[in-house]
Amino acid sequence: MKSRFHSLFSAYRPQVLLQSLKPFSSTSTTKAIWNSKTNVIITNPTLLIMESCTTMLELKQIQAQMTCTGLIMHTFPLSRILAFCALADGGDIQYACLLFTQIEKPNTYMWNTMIRGYCKVQIPTIGFSFFGQMVRQCVEMDSRSFIFALKACEQFTRILEGHSVHCLIWKMGFDSDLLVRNGLVHYYAEGGFLSLARKVFDESFVRDVVTWTTMIDGYATRTCSDEAMKLFGSMLVSDVEPNEVTIIAVLSACSDKGNVGVGKTIHEYVQRRM
Repeated sequence: MKSRFHSLFSAYRPQVLLQSLKPFSSTSTTKAIWNSKTNVIITNPTLLIMESCTTMLELKQIQAQMTCTGLIMHTFPLSRILAFCALADGGDIQYACLLFTQIEKPNTYMWNTMIRGYCKVQIPTIGFSFFGQMVRQCVEMDSRSFIFALKACEQFTRILEGHSVHCLIWKMGFDSDLLVRNGLVHYYAEGGFLSLARKVFDESFVRDVVTWTTMIDGYATRTCSDEAMKLFGSMLVSDVEPNEVTIIAVLSACSDKGNVGVGKTIHEYVQRRM
């Protein structure tokens, strides 16, 4: 089984793919929308400026300052530089890739950042190649590694890569992780593989509102309104409360069936409970 994983993932090598990749850089005038949330309390002045960075010009100035002071040698500051380049609207994914290749021992967060960054710019093949490298190099993975890999797979036209990630999830024992299972339900539902999504859903011993809503929305989106309504009924007798997104999905299913009566009932439920 190991050789099968490696044979698939070895086909995705960023060094080769980057040679044919057209430049993808944002201009220095582009304002960044950067999710810079971190649990770390930041007190260093340079890092505080980093958190409000908006352009690659500013980023390179900050990076130069970090290099002069030696701050760049520490993992957290370097990860913030990489995250801006890969994830900010004002970033530059190719610059992030160049920076990544110069990091001696990138941690899991850095690997995940590269996968996520290439998904963001809709170049899933390279994003998936980083996941493949993690597999080949036995890099420690966390739940987000699989979530971002599945996000890359959502942009492929075939299911082979997604199936391989699913097998690896099972092989590495992440199949009991709720976040990962929700990612699998979303991946299969988003691709229209509703029977596979439902299989993952049914095999989930723990389900939260995301699990239920993702499956209901998957049915509603694919005009399987009866299945969506039945599942919503099961949710109502479970210990999980629906949220606004759940209700929107259910109302979409009602609209598709033209069932005004059920729609009114759901409206009354919303008025009572939400």
